[in-house]
Amino acid sequence: MRTTTNGTSGAVIVVHPVNLTAAVNTIATTHIDGVVFPPLGGSTGYLRSTVVLLVSPPPVLAIAGCAPGASTDEQKATLVKMAEARFAGMTVFKAEEPRLHYPPEARDHRQGGIWLVVEFNGDDVGEVADKKASLDLWMTEAYDLFFNSGCNELTQVDLSGYGEALGRPPIGPTVISHAIVFKTRMKKAAADTVDWASKDTLDFEEVWDVQIINVRWKRELAGLPLN
Repeated sequence: MRTTTNGTSGAVIVVHPVNLTAAVNTIATTHIDGVVFPPLGGSTGYLRSTVVLLVSPPPVLAIAGCAPGASTDEQKATLVKMAEARFAGMTVFKAEEPRLHYPPEARDHRQGGIWLVVEFNGDDVGEVADKKASLDLWMTEAYDLFFNSGCNELTQVDLSGYGEALGRPPIGPTVISHAIVFKTRMKKAAADTVDWASKDTLDFEEVWDVQIINVRWKRELAGLPLN
């Protein structure tokens, strides 16, 4: 994933390598090999085997981390405050709702250390690829914040993104619900391998562990039939 800022809107342009069939079928802002398009900003150009998505970025914040020598309880309290600050405010676009879905929790990990759990609402706008790119950005920024906070007892972070989930029961119409559509986990061992200064150039699908991805999202992103 590569990101850059649109100087006009302040939104982030996310450039993803993608399955071209999936792009054609699901993403209105797709730009395919050799096709000339009018990209954001009005100039003309083309991208090869990529898709361009416009998403609202997490705000830039100065959030204090753990003080040196902080106790376990102090680190837990700090991590919860950091999560509350990172995911403060409301979602944007189609429908505003609190960014945090549930209050963050800093738990004792059964293998030792602190386990931070954050469940938040995504910006439910655009196609599935737009929504997924937005959740990727929020999660990347959060993992960077938490694992570089100086909270040395933090061993695991779980992030769950909520969004509009479509389900089709055996009988009856499609059901729309608000549910976890994408959940990831990162452990300290994986976080320690990341060059966080270059995070905008990294593919975090190779770093975090995907715990949940909505079935319809997964099929649509892969360019597969939804039924």
